[in-house]
Amino acid sequence: EPKLLSGAEITSGGYTAEQLLERRMKETAVSAGFHEIITFSFHSVRDLELMYLAEDAPERDAVHLANPISEHYDQMRRTLIPSMLRVISRNVKRGNREGRLFELARVFIPQPRDSLPLELPVLCLAAFGEQETFFTLEGALNRMVSSLGVRLDWARAHRHYLHPGRTAALL
Repeated sequence: EPKLLSGAEITSGGYTAEQLLERRMKETAVSAGFHEIITFSFHSVRDLELMYLAEDAPERDAVHLANPISEHYDQMRRTLIPSMLRVISRNVKRGNREGRLFELARVFIPQPRDSLPLELPVLCLAAFGEQETFFTLEGALNRMVSSLGVRLDWARAHRHYLHPGRTAALL
């Protein structure tokens, strides 16, 4: 009598509710002219230094890897911003002076010792070039959340690594 798959069940397949939500968000971003990027789940302390984060900033409290693949990827990411900035920089250096990019990926929040990090899905949108403004991003975000039946409110915010007066928090 076979025992290898004795506890297995046949399922009808399909997507989970979370996968369907992510798929809808990606489709909406693409319909607004954004291109998806997929980056490594790692970065380095140097990437965070380029953001001028305070020493006690929560983004600096990261999961450090015991055996990193390189010194440039020695911790799990807490934010998608360094990866996005690296992709934009590479595009501009290669002559692509405008673009709309997004990444919907997981960030990793450290947990108490001997626990796995908390994985949270995060959306990062970027628009660069002469024709792009804050309203490009605002419109894209509003489209994305309205397709989910959610309404956004905006408030002025401040982050050391973002332009003063052009930073908003979503409520």
